[in-house]
Amino acid sequence: MKKFFTLCQKIAEYSGMTFLFVMTMIIFLQVFCRYVLNQALAWPEEMSRFFFIWLAYSGFAVVTKEENHLRIDLLIYFTKGKSREFLLTLCEFINLCFFAILVYLTWDMTSRVHDLDQRAFAFPYPIYITWAIMCFYCVICTVAALESFCNHFKKLITKG
Repeated sequence: MKKFFTLCQKIAEYSGMTFLFVMTMIIFLQVFCRYVLNQALAWPEEMSRFFFIWLAYSGFAVVTKEENHLRIDLLIYFTKGKSREFLLTLCEFINLCFFAILVYLTWDMTSRVHDLDQRAFAFPYPIYITWAIMCFYCVICTVAALESFCNHFKKLITKG
């Protein structure tokens, strides 16, 4: 199970780096064509927007695994021992539920957009692929939240 969690983390990290690199190259191409060749291309702005969305979701998955996401933890810092571990476990359970709902909602939106057969404006790219990739990263977030919840739950049970 640990190998599966590590694999999901590596996928999020490396794909995020790839998205950032490709997005940067696409933007560089657009700047070069616009200002050096005086001929702007139609597709780079839209494509870089898709890569930016995927980059954000891959980053979302990475910080979820590392438990570096934004949260209000004032109460957690003022508690100690088993009550602190209970609060951390409760927070991770809420995260797990949130990510599970996100998986459902992004999958639902993916299937709806697929049924509409929407295409990108500048090139014939199916929009449902963007939603499917977002759903994939929500699944990775759910897996990371599940791992974190299990770790905190084990600590809660073993503390005495």
